[in-house]
Amino acid sequence: AWRELHIAEGSDWFWWFGDDHSSSQDALFDYLFRKHLQNIYTILDDTPPPILSKPISTGVHRKIHTDPRGFLQVKVDGRFSYFEWVNGGHYHAGGERGAMARVTQGPVKDLYFGFDARRMLVRLDTHGLARKVLGEHAVESLRVDFHAPTGYRIVATNLSSASPVAQIERETQAIAEGGVELAVGKIVELAVPFEKLGVAPDQPVSFSVELFASGASIDRLPREGTIDMVVPSPDFEKIMWQV
Repeated sequence: AWRELHIAEGSDWFWWFGDDHSSSQDALFDYLFRKHLQNIYTILDDTPPPILSKPISTGVHRKIHTDPRGFLQVKVDGRFSYFEWVNGGHYHAGGERGAMARVTQGPVKDLYFGFDARRMLVRLDTHGLARKVLGEHAVESLRVDFHAPTGYRIVATNLSSASPVAQIERETQAIAEGGVELAVGKIVELAVPFEKLGVAPDQPVSFSVELFASGASIDRLPREGTIDMVVPSPDFEKIMWQV
């Protein structure tokens, strides 16, 4: 933990935040600086503050993902179906930093997300058959960390087996078993009722997805920041048609 703190205190990390020394890789230095601070909390078995998932730089950043356009009709079975996810939001791994991100390419290439009237839905596409790829990377767990609502997360394990499991935690304590639907096949599909997360229509949801192997993070989506959406109201699709 001290080593991570000392790395973060190195003056070069702050060099790139001012306009005088801006470069095309400002976002990368921003991410790495915050990652070292997050590591301090992780090493001490604590949860990093949500603010550390937000970029520090005040420059204008293009949106890193598209938004859901309608309710999804998803059967959580790990099978690919274009039409089930056609109205989902989409994030392409590494898209926010171009070629630099591909230097450290992780096992996941795309994240899709959205909802139906009562559930939040997440899909991960890997570079190949998901169950096989996660096994090859010795992935021990997949974690969905919520920055809003704060304190919640979903932890999934046994991802390369025929019977993956997941549970909802709040402040690192399990609060619900059986509330999460999870399937790993060609793709990873996950669903969780909004009520299990304590959120109601029109409230914000911000999250990130992270993969762990041998106790260390090997991939994070998005690579920096969070995926942001709003819990839909019953008339969500009507509103979208009007827009």
